[in-house]
Amino acid sequence: MRFFSRLAFLAAFLAVMILPLSLMSAKKEEKKPSTSSSFPDTYLSQLDKGERFKNPDYFRILAGDGIRTADPRGLFHRVSVAVGEGKNYKALYLARLFTVIKPDSPEGWANRASIAATLGLKEESAASQANSERPDGARPVPLGVLPGNGLQVRPKDTYDWAAAMALVADGLASKVGPNHVVSVRDDVSGIHVSTPQELADLNEELAKDDLPPNGPWAVSEPVRATDVLPNLFSLVSGSPMKEKTTNKGSLIGAMAMAGLAGLQRDAAAAAQASQASGTMLERAMSVPSKYSGGTYTGVFFPGMTPEQKTYQPKPSGEFYAVGGPLPLLWASGSSLSPTVLCQLVSTENLVTHHIGPEDLKKPAAKKKFYHEHLPPLNYPRLAVLRYRKQPGGDDYETSIPLTLFEVMLNGNDLAEMFPNANLMFFDFADDNVHYQRGDLTILPTNGKSGLVGYDDKGIVYTGNPHPSAWLLPPTTQKQN
Repeated sequence: MRFFSRLAFLAAFLAVMILPLSLMSAKKEEKKPSTSSSFPDTYLSQLDKGERFKNPDYFRILAGDGIRTADPRGLFHRVSVAVGEGKNYKALYLARLFTVIKPDSPEGWANRASIAATLGLKEESAASQANSERPDGARPVPLGVLPGNGLQVRPKDTYDWAAAMALVADGLASKVGPNHVVSVRDDVSGIHVSTPQELADLNEELAKDDLPPNGPWAVSEPVRATDVLPNLFSLVSGSPMKEKTTNKGSLIGAMAMAGLAGLQRDAAAAAQASQASGTMLERAMSVPSKYSGGTYTGVFFPGMTPEQKTYQPKPSGEFYAVGGPLPLLWASGSSLSPTVLCQLVSTENLVTHHIGPEDLKKPAAKKKFYHEHLPPLNYPRLAVLRYRKQPGGDDYETSIPLTLFEVMLNGNDLAEMFPNANLMFFDFADDNVHYQRGDLTILPTNGKSGLVGYDDKGIVYTGNPHPSAWLLPPTTQKQN
């Protein structure tokens, strides 16, 4: 059964699991939404197969911090299995978890030291080794997997890749706090310049509606999983592009030739970028653009000391721009938090969709859209994956929004780590061919049709990142 189709069965998880409830609060705060799970029902309504989170134990383990209640013996064995399979990011994540659960275990610290050394994390390895020699006085250990540092080893598969994202999330949370936003430039996997045939087909459709013809354009290619880790940064500030009516587009030819400098990509991606030239690109350079300006600052760690870099997106046709920040919610916030607090900041009023608890009973046609600026919101840390069904083909398979742990952990992990739980879960192992083939991509959405956040009253707001709207760390007072 294939990767995404088998997720349709997640809704069948109905068994009650026996797990400690120490991490669950028995008392509800007055301002928290009243829901049947730790995600509001308003958000669940925006998810395919969202009912799987209605079981609070499923939510805790695969969306929250319930993994901390893993059986130590099973967890220790899964560390060994991950090491044996060469999945060292996953092994390190589980080894870190084991030293939290069993800080007095010399073997646990020694394992962590060895795995960290394999990944080139000298500081974490040395500190873990010291704790293995004196586990009764274990001291804090630096979390060295950060954007630009500790990610030189390519993940073995999709499980390992997801674990690397979790390690980045925790490394940054320890450095800058829990509400950090991790991004990549949206052009890290190259750009696609419109072909003469694409332009002719579009203008033929526009002519049918008596609309003026469009000019050439360039758009970012979907971001491949294999291009993500080498190009991560912590997005600390930004001012999105501004919408305007007329102006010449910037020289995206210079962007195509030099603006991608510094991005780490494989030979195929580099070849693709080199194709972004020629007649169509020259014509796209002179197309009047809707957007101008825009700048953002990212932080990365060539060592343990942070450095900053400023980026500027480029207009690439009348309605397009490339080089903006693409948010990665899996790597944002803490790996053990279901959500991260951030803000979709726009230079213009966003077109948004609200869903409150009272709206769940209304027909979709009666739900309203708004033009507004959004406050900081709780964005669930889910992502959508996509791949080509056949190499080079135009047919795609798209996943439902997934949590990080739904991709990182497999059925054997859960069976050993939670032996008393009758947890129905489906393994994704046979679909790692898409990661290995390089056509697995990640989309900046955590809902059916957009980026979804909710406030403390459970009201959902939808909106999408685009050239004049970027997801940034919270910049204004959080609304209650």
